Amino acid sequence: MEKGSWQAWLLALLVLWRFLEVIVWYLKLLLDRTHRYLFSPERNLLFLILDSFIAVTVTATLLVPADGPSSLVPTWVDSLSVITLNGRPDGYSGGWADGATVVGMLLGLALIGAGLALLVGLVGEKFKPGEMQYTGPRRISRPGRSEPLPEPE
Repeated sequence: MEKGSWQAWLLALLVLWRFLEVIVWYLKLLLDRTHRYLFSPERNLLFLILDSFIAVTVTATLLVPADGPSSLVPTWVDSLSVITLNGRPDGYSGGWADGATVVGMLLGLALIGAGLALLVGLVGEKFKPGEMQYTGPRRISRPGRSEPLPEPE
């Protein structure tokens, strides 16, 4: 097929359509609340990634370089540096940059806490109290008397 021919565009469109169908199917499966045992951790991870992207984008909109407006990509990368708790990047100064740094660091701490909560939830699902038998070393019975002590004479 030639580059730019209508057959190539049709084939690319069909592949893209099928790819989007699979993505929509999987997202519907992830977001369906009836699958709470199987997909709950994946759903939480998906929302954590989405929240991380939103937090970085919000911080990027607040960051304004000292030399004036900049393109979105370098500002977005610099805000990713703020979210990962590396402090204010070079080239930014003023009240907006300080405020964006504080907001970004608070969002970064919140995302770390959410990630730890997700991890604790995953580990907690693996350990259910009372379901397993004790398989450790043999327990020694506590020493005791079956009869009372003799009276002193």
